[in-house]
Amino acid sequence: MRMRPLYGVDSVVRMGLKPGMNRADFQATIEGDCLFLDTDTIIVGDVISVFHDTSFQVAVSARGKSWDSDELPYNQGVVFSRDGEFWKDVADRSRLAGVYDERSFNEALTSGKFRVKEIPETYNFSVPQDISIFHFKGQRKKVLLSMMS
Repeated sequence: MRMRPLYGVDSVVRMGLKPGMNRADFQATIEGDCLFLDTDTIIVGDVISVFHDTSFQVAVSARGKSWDSDELPYNQGVVFSRDGEFWKDVADRSRLAGVYDERSFNEALTSGKFRVKEIPETYNFSVPQDISIFHFKGQRKKVLLSMMS
């Protein structure tokens, strides 16, 4: 499927991580404004406006009510980043824990060392787990059609 170019995107890098490789070590090498996405995400609209706010180092969305948000309040599937120091901190925490997981990511976010912006869940929308049928209707239908074109 051919993708439309997105306004404001200079380049796209697909990380070729090997098993056991700490992705935060790679993320720490990226300078400037960067949007990190899990492979199960699709961008369906313009998101450059998040970077218009210069007050943050890392912008993330909260997990929402369906998760144990007290223990791991933030989801790392969509992360707007502009500071490699944050990722160095995540990588260091991962090494101390002996494994890279969302706990290290959340600990760095809530440590108070970084300026964190919480963005609306619309930037990291997940379908609730207890849905039997998801009907693309109204605005959701427009999103589905834009994904198919």
